[in-house]
Parts: sequence; structure tokens; C-alpha cells
Amino acid sequence: MSRRDIATVAFLILALPWCAQAAGTGGASAQHLREYRSRTLRAAIEDLMATYGPRYPKGQEYLQRLDRIGADGNDAALRQLQREALLANPLLDF
Repeated sequence: MSRRDIATVAFLILALPWCAQAAGTGGASAQHLREYRSRTLRAAIEDLMATYGPRYPKGQEYLQRLDRIGADGNDAALRQLQREALLANPLLDF
């Protein structure tokens, strides 16, 4: 996979989950969307930790932050963490 392909995938991972929010979700749907985002971000972080080990040094910190954010339900903090954690992928170092 080329660096451009990796960058494209990273962009899609960052952008697509938030598109549903722009469509105007409300009530229980917003809660389900937040839970989905948290689960998928956790899976991505765990995969990066397993794949890159010491080359992804903040993985455990990201998971701890995700646990705290999940308890708060703070969408802005979740978006910020998602951006940080996914852009820390060692393959995106260009």
C-alpha cells in the first residue's frame, strides 16, 4: 500500500464517522453513534498497538483517555483523541 493510499484511508477513518452527525442525529441515535465511535476507535488503537508495538508508544495513554472520555460523553474530546491516535500511525510519518 502506498503512502498516498494510507493517507487516504486515514482521512476516511477520520472524516466518515462524523458525517452522520452532520445529517442531524438526535436522542438515542446520537448516543449509539458515540458508542460506535468509541468502539471503533478502541479497535483501531488496539490494532495499532499490536501491529507496531514500541513504534506506537502512546497507545496505552490513548486507551486511558478513551475510557475517561467515554464516561463524560464529550464528542469534541472524542474527535480530538481520534485525530491524535489515528494520525500517530507510524506509517503516516512523511
